[in-house]
Amino acid sequence: MANPKDWIAIDINESNVTAVSSNPHILKMEHELRTIHTTYFNIRRRIQKLAKEKPKTAQRLLKSIPIGRGGGQETFAIKSREKS
Repeated sequence: MANPKDWIAIDINESNVTAVSSNPHILKMEHELRTIHTTYFNIRRRIQKLAKEKPKTAQRLLKSIPIGRGGGQETFAIKSREKS
């Protein structure tokens, strides 16, 4: 297709998904995935630093957060439903 009659452009970023079509419709979906990822990263980093001084406490805290067991997606789903 050299010159398509209709088209859709989609831009996917860390904080939103934007779609624009030729007829002109604009759809913008915002999400907090980046915020959730950064929050869990910072929590895990603080716990791992604690492991040098208090390894038992760090082990207990690491088990209590749902990282690595699919918990991030569940947390995102809960936060999404609360906003609606």
